[in-house]
Amino acid sequence: AVASAASKYSVYVLGADLSARGMSDDNIVDGISVVDYDGFVDLVTEHDQVNAWL
Repeated sequence: AVASAASKYSVYVLGADLSARGMSDDNIVDGISVVDYDGFVDLVTEHDQVNAWL
C-alpha cells in the first residue's frame, strides 16, 4: 500500500523519526523522500492541505 501511494503521490518522512526508530534512509520504500525539520516546515507552508499518519 505504501509503495503504491509513493508512486502516485508525494510522500515524505522526517529523518529524525527514522533515526528514533533505529532506521536509515536505506530502510524506506522507493519514492519516499526524507526531510529534516526545516524541510517539513517548508512543505507545510507550501501546501494548503497536509495529511499525516495515513
